[in-house]
Amino acid sequence: FRVEQAFIDWRILKDYSEALYYRGGVILVPMGIDNQWHEPPIFNGVQLPLVDRQIIPTTWREGGIGIWGEPIEGLRYEFYVISGLDARGFSGSSGLRGGRLKVTTATLNGPAFTGRFEWEPALGMVLGIAPYFGLAGPRELDVNVRVGGIAGDWRIRRRGFESRALIAYFHVSDTDALRTMLPGETEVVSDVGSNLFGAYGELAYNVIYYVDTPMELLPFVRVDWYDTT
Repeated sequence: FRVEQAFIDWRILKDYSEALYYRGGVILVPMGIDNQWHEPPIFNGVQLPLVDRQIIPTTWREGGIGIWGEPIEGLRYEFYVISGLDARGFSGSSGLRGGRLKVTTATLNGPAFTGRFEWEPALGMVLGIAPYFGLAGPRELDVNVRVGGIAGDWRIRRRGFESRALIAYFHVSDTDALRTMLPGETEVVSDVGSNLFGAYGELAYNVIYYVDTPMELLPFVRVDWYDTT
C-alpha cells in the first residue's frame, strides 16, 4: 500500500483570492509535464516518455511544505521545501530514479527546494519551467552530494492537433566520491554521471475531432533522447 499524494491546502488570503495557498503533506514534485499528471490518457501511449522516467524520475513524490497560487489568470506558481534524494540510489542506467525516498524511507540527508512557474497565454497552450536544488548525502562518505536541475516544457492543443516538448537537465556533484567502494562492498556506491540530460518532442492528431463524440483517437509520434552518464 502506497500513498502517492496526500496534502492539505489552506487559502491564506481573504476574499476568495487564488493568489496564495499553503500546502503541506506528500507532494508530487512539479517538474516536467507528466510527474503531477501521469495517468493515461493525460499522456499518449501506455508508457511514460523515456525522459520522464530516466531523467525526471516520474512518479516522484516527497514530503514537504510550500506555497502555490494563481495571482493572475493564466499565470500559476508553486514553491516547496521537500525532503532530498539519496545519492546511494543513483546509477548510470537509471539516473536519479533509485534515489527517490518516497516519504516512507526518507532520512534527514538534507532539504531540497523546487518549484514551477506556468503560463497559459491562450486556451490550450501551456508553457512551464521548474527548477530543483537539493542535498543527497550519503553521510557514510562524509559528503553531501548536491543535485541541481531545471526542466522546461510546452503543450499546445488546437483543433485536434496536439504538440508537446520537454527538456530536462540535472547536475550531480562529487561523483568521484560516489565511485568509492565502501569496506565489505563489492560495488561502488554509484556510477551515475555528473550531468544528466534529456529531451523529447511529440506530435498527435485526433482523427475523429470533427465527429460528434467525446472520445478521441490520437495517432502520435514521439522522439526521445536522453543520457544519464
